[in-house]
Amino acid sequence: MTPVLTPIRPGAYAVVELLDGRIVLTKKSRWPYVGKFDLPGGGIDHGEDHRHAVIRELSEEIGLVAKSPKLLDVFHSVVEFDRDGERYRNHLLGIVFMVDGIHEEDLVEDLRDGEDDVAEILIVSLREAFELDLTPIAKQALLKYSLS
Repeated sequence: MTPVLTPIRPGAYAVVELLDGRIVLTKKSRWPYVGKFDLPGGGIDHGEDHRHAVIRELSEEIGLVAKSPKLLDVFHSVVEFDRDGERYRNHLLGIVFMVDGIHEEDLVEDLRDGEDDVAEILIVSLREAFELDLTPIAKQALLKYSLS
């Protein structure tokens, strides 16, 4: 079956580092990475600035008000998956920022009502993060972050 090619999907994500060095991950609840762990973030709306997008996504997903995210890098991933009897191929483009010096109490304790992209919020060490089933963009970004 020939996959349906979808448009390139740009997203804005962040490596969110707490004061104690741990980072925040989210568990995906939607395709194409259901059950995998990812950086908080998501799609950039049409016409939206990428910095505004990451600030909005951090607020929506983990309740964080990020003031000045710093650009880490841009990563991409191509993934094929089946959905509703069709085969799809997505090309994802992730603009990844760093947000550090965060207090754990600045994050939401529970998922927000209506937040359907995130199944779970997890706070882990960088070492523990690499032991999880990460999305390709999260894996690439955390590797670069660990070397910076």
